[in-house]
Amino acid sequence: MLNKIRRIYWNITWECDDIIEENYELTPVIDCIIYYVSGFNAKKKIKQIDCSTCKTAFIQLANSAPEAELINLKSRKRLIHPNHAICPFSKKLNIILEKLRCL
Repeated sequence: MLNKIRRIYWNITWECDDIIEENYELTPVIDCIIYYVSGFNAKKKIKQIDCSTCKTAFIQLANSAPEAELINLKSRKRLIHPNHAICPFSKKLNIILEKLRCL
């Protein structure tokens, strides 16, 4: 999967189908995208909060999980790893949105 992400990252012209496979439940790429977006959302929320304790609740320093590969590849120290509790919430939200899309 890491090779697939690297190939897509370095390829300037890519299609959405190159990333997202037809079977959404089986693809680990979706997990990488959800993790990436969760980190982006956590970073935006941190900018709105003044409390340092509250800020640390949104992030974790590093992650070697497979879904963290996209952030690890693109980071350059500017992207953050979201807290371990944010991603399951985002995954459940994605499942709900997928079900609503199919209605």
